[in-house]
Amino acid sequence: MATFNGKVIDGGLNLRKTASSSGTILVQIPENTNLTLIEESGKTAWFKTTYNNKTGYVMAEFIAITNDGGTCTNTSSGKLNIRKTPSSSANVLYQAAVGGTLRLLDYTSTSGWYRVSSSKGTGWAMSNYLTINTYPGAAEEDDEEEVTPTPGEAVGTIRFNAVTCYKTSSLDEDNTWGTFPKNATVPVWFMNENNTYYKTTWTVNGVEQIGYIYSSDVMLNEDLTGTIEEGAEGNTVINCKQLLSELGYHPYRYTKVFDSILEASVRVFQVKNGLTETGKIDSATRAAINSTNTFCWIDNFEWTPLSAPHQWFMSEHGWGTHPFPADANPTGTIGMDGNSVTAMAMLLTAFSDRAVTPVEMAEFALERDYRDHNGQTGVRPAFYTEIGTYYDKVDYNGTANSLAEVAAHLDGSYHLAIIEVNNNNGTFTGGHSQLVCYRIGDKVYVRSPLNTKNPDPFTPEEWANAGWFVTAYLYSKVHG
Repeated sequence: MATFNGKVIDGGLNLRKTASSSGTILVQIPENTNLTLIEESGKTAWFKTTYNNKTGYVMAEFIAITNDGGTCTNTSSGKLNIRKTPSSSANVLYQAAVGGTLRLLDYTSTSGWYRVSSSKGTGWAMSNYLTINTYPGAAEEDDEEEVTPTPGEAVGTIRFNAVTCYKTSSLDEDNTWGTFPKNATVPVWFMNENNTYYKTTWTVNGVEQIGYIYSSDVMLNEDLTGTIEEGAEGNTVINCKQLLSELGYHPYRYTKVFDSILEASVRVFQVKNGLTETGKIDSATRAAINSTNTFCWIDNFEWTPLSAPHQWFMSEHGWGTHPFPADANPTGTIGMDGNSVTAMAMLLTAFSDRAVTPVEMAEFALERDYRDHNGQTGVRPAFYTEIGTYYDKVDYNGTANSLAEVAAHLDGSYHLAIIEVNNNNGTFTGGHSQLVCYRIGDKVYVRSPLNTKNPDPFTPEEWANAGWFVTAYLYSKVHG
């Protein structure tokens, strides 16, 4: 259960004994009352709270979360419906403007929906129309702790039209100084640990006032000389991570540390944009990241049932030497044992709008203790079955025990499979491996993580007596 701070909007609000509009009314809470709200599983339109020593439930649509959670942006082509519950048939509470920023209350979506909030209330938005800026931080974080509180320490450029400057750090949409125009230059400095917003200045009648602006609305004008690399820390790293995420090359983890996942993302970015592949952000790379002419990941790659998923190899882009240790092999690397994580990276890249790298998947497997420490498979089965907890655009559809079942699953729609094989004749590998399987027309194809190990396609009938098949994990893409 997550806890947030919020206030009552639109008049008095009933505190009910149960999460039901017919529940007993315990007390009425006045408008603008500040409350501590608790999310409870299954109660998608309610919060649990305590007021005047009485504990009960309030309707979330009449609550505005203040200065809590993460942030997300409406990146749809029009206004975005915010609904009462996570369902396209639920009542529409209000509409979020194009480019508008909302508070984000979830770290993972619920069946393709995120819980969001603004000064208009709390509801649900479809995840595929949102760009995540920052995920909710730890509840105990102090948002008012100044990290680098020197005015004018950095300068930023407004990235969008009509970006709001707020009067307080609660980022209340009814309490603003005004809006900055696109390309305006503003002084900014960091104020909160999770990098949700910056402090800035707003001039009123010739007098500078303190204002607040979402960090996602500003691009820092960092010095484009010098190089940052793995191990570096600081605001420049955060800025580069944020921009690479928006371009589709990096997961949404805005820590200040230049980690191995960022290094792999930078390599992919450099290759696609015709830069020297170093994994370091040098002046040329940083200029490309900030350029409006940069190639986004999705500019020339969007997998469809009539195309082949993107190909990753275990040994490319410098990640072949990335550590992937196991108890039986403490010096293991992705290049040695990373068939599984490379195959999953290919599958998730096909199902998403960004480049998911084998390094990202290796770190995920190690963090969750999914590494197979004594066997040959690289990871334990939970890595395959629980991947939906990491990325909500993929549904795990179970296992297949024969190639006929795999072929039936690969029906030409947005379906893929990861097949575990043991093929000593060298068609796919010299031993154990994992392959990404897809179908175009009446042929089934594979993507092997090993270089030069992608054989000609098969017909389903040609698979019937294949001796190399061990098992398969079946997946489909989540839409909306």
